[in-house]
Amino acid sequence: MYYIFYKFVPNNLNNYKQMKKIILSLVGLAVMNIANAQSKKSSSNESLAYGVKAGLNIASITGDFDGKAIAGANFGGFLTLNVADKFYVQPELLFSMQGVSYTYSYSIPGFSTVSYNSKLKTDYLTIPVMARYFVADKFSLEAGPQLGILLTSKQTVNNTTTDVKSSTKGVDFTLNIGAGYDVTENIAIGVRYGLGLSEIEKNKQTGSDSNKHRVFSINAAYKF
Repeated sequence: MYYIFYKFVPNNLNNYKQMKKIILSLVGLAVMNIANAQSKKSSSNESLAYGVKAGLNIASITGDFDGKAIAGANFGGFLTLNVADKFYVQPELLFSMQGVSYTYSYSIPGFSTVSYNSKLKTDYLTIPVMARYFVADKFSLEAGPQLGILLTSKQTVNNTTTDVKSSTKGVDFTLNIGAGYDVTENIAIGVRYGLGLSEIEKNKQTGSDSNKHRVFSINAAYKF
C-alpha cells in the first residue's frame, strides 16, 4: 500500500502542482471579482439615495379665484441620483394640499350687495422631477417640471361643502424652482415655488381669467 502511494506521488506531482496553481488562480480571480463587485456596489450606493420629506404649503390660485392663500401640508418620498459632479436628478412622489380662499360679491339692482366667503381645497398626488446643482458645499439650486394628479376637490361656501372634482381638471402641470441646504449628510431643508401652467377648471368660459395654482412650500427631508 505504501509502495503504491509513494509510487503514485512522484508520477503525479507535476499534475498536483499544476492543479494547485489552477485552484489558486481561480481563487485569486474570485477574490478580485468579489472586490470589484463590492467596489461597484459601494459606488452605486453613493450615487443613488432615497428618503422622505414633509413640509408646509402656502397655496393660492390666480384668475377668477384670486384671493387669500391657504395653508396645507405636503409629504412623501424621493430618490436622488448623482449624474455628474455637483449635479443631481431628484424624482419625488408627494401628497400635496392646495387651494385658495376668496370672497365673492354680487349686486342686484334695488338690493344691497351680497357677499359670501368661499374656500376651494384641492389635494393632488404630485410627481416633481427636479434637477439640483450644488453651487456651494451644502447649498443647492433646483428646477424642474411637475405632474399633478387630482385626488379631491371641494368647495366650501358659508360652511357648506360641495364636491367639485367633476368640474376640476384631473391633471395639472407645474414648473418648480427652489433652493436647498444640507444640514447634515442625512438632513436637509428647502424652499420651493410652484408656478402652475394649467387651467384647473373644466368648461372654462371664454374671456374669463385663467385659474392656475401657485404654491410656496417649506420642507424638511431625511435621506437614508
